[in-house]
Amino acid sequence: MKNCFALALVTIACAATAKAQLHDSFDQCKARYGDPIGVVAATAPADKVAVFKTETHTIVISFMKERAVELTFMRIDKGDLSPAAIAEFLKSSAEGSVFVKGSSSEDTKLAEWTRKDQKADAVLGVTGKTPFLLISDSEYDKGSE
Repeated sequence: MKNCFALALVTIACAATAKAQLHDSFDQCKARYGDPIGVVAATAPADKVAVFKTETHTIVISFMKERAVELTFMRIDKGDLSPAAIAEFLKSSAEGSVFVKGSSSEDTKLAEWTRKDQKADAVLGVTGKTPFLLISDSEYDKGSE
């Protein structure tokens, strides 16, 4: 019985720290975060957009052919994303590569990254007063131009 309880705690702890990744399926995202708080049909090239919430973040995920092609992370309290959180979100979508920081501005707290294999990009920005990190598949970006 103790082993079952310990296993349950470890499973809950791992699920709480799991991060959405590029190319996750819709079902994988649901397994990480539970049912989305909203799902809408999207305009091309995305098929749908789902919004998930954790205790600390809102995650907006665009899907194309049932795969995550764009991830947007925002803190629920609308505060700045910590460098550790940004690093973890980028690492979770590195898919065996690494993100390399490009341009950045301390004044505006904006930054850009490109994955070393050129298959994904990331932007740290602000919409209204809410900071966000957007990670997107490079091929998806080309489809939206």
